[in-house]
Amino acid sequence: MQKFTWKRLAALVATLAVVGILSACGDETAGPGLDAGAQLDGGSGLVVDCSDNPQYCMTAADCVTVGCKCYCQDCGDGFSYEDVVNANCVDSWYADRQCLPPVGCPGVCCPQRMILCEDHICKVTDGKY
Repeated sequence: MQKFTWKRLAALVATLAVVGILSACGDETAGPGLDAGAQLDGGSGLVVDCSDNPQYCMTAADCVTVGCKCYCQDCGDGFSYEDVVNANCVDSWYADRQCLPPVGCPGVCCPQRMILCEDHICKVTDGKY
C-alpha cells in the first residue's frame, strides 16, 4: 500500500479538476434549449434533443414534415403534414404517436407550402416565402 502524501493528494485534486473542466465543456454546436440528452446528427454536426426541442434547426434543410394522417396529395410545391421536426427526430415523433406515415392520400392537391427555419425553429408557411 502506498503512503499518503500531500504531494499525491495535490496531484489527485489537480487531475480531478482538469477532468471536471473538460467534462463541463459540452458540444459547442449545441444551441439554445438543448441538454445532455441531445443527439448528434451524423453529417452536419447539429445537436438535437428530440424530447425537449424536436423542432430545432440551423437551416430549413434540417427540417422535415411528419404526420399520421394525410389531408391532401403532394402536388407541385404542396404537401400534407401535421408537424415539422428536425430530420433526426422523425423516428421518435412517430414512436411517440404510435403511428406510421400515411399511405394513399385524398385526390386533392395540397396548397403551396414552404419549410422554413426561423430563430432555430422548424416551421411551415403557406405560399411562397
